Amino acid sequence: MSEKESLVIGDMVATNSAGAPVVTDDKIEEFRSAVNELKLKTGRSRGDLVRQVVGALLMVGGFVAGLIVYEQSLSQGSALNLASEQILALALLGLVVIGGALFVSASISRFLRFWMLRNLYEGQAHIDRLVESYGRSAGNDR
Repeated sequence: MSEKESLVIGDMVATNSAGAPVVTDDKIEEFRSAVNELKLKTGRSRGDLVRQVVGALLMVGGFVAGLIVYEQSLSQGSALNLASEQILALALLGLVVIGGALFVSASISRFLRFWMLRNLYEGQAHIDRLVESYGRSAGNDR
């Protein structure tokens, strides 16, 4: 395999490009077994589920209430009543934004937890390789 070629094995792609790490099925299985061995939670926590549900309810509820306020504002003739309904509509828009932020933060927290775990695992593997390389080079210097 030349320097820029890639090899397809099953559904995994191994690339040979100047020392870049190669992802194989063995490394993925090793990572999964390490996660299972350490009994780490990579799934969704109860707090994430609650935040996601509350966020969705705030988004939908704020939107529906905003439509109701809009429909009610069409029948108003007084500028004072229209101004108070505009304030209510802005407050409902704020609820929709807050609900969206809760929903999105809860949705990506699982991904970020898994990404951080993978990053820590790869960092530890890199340190292990450096220690092993240093041990071999120290053994050759004697």
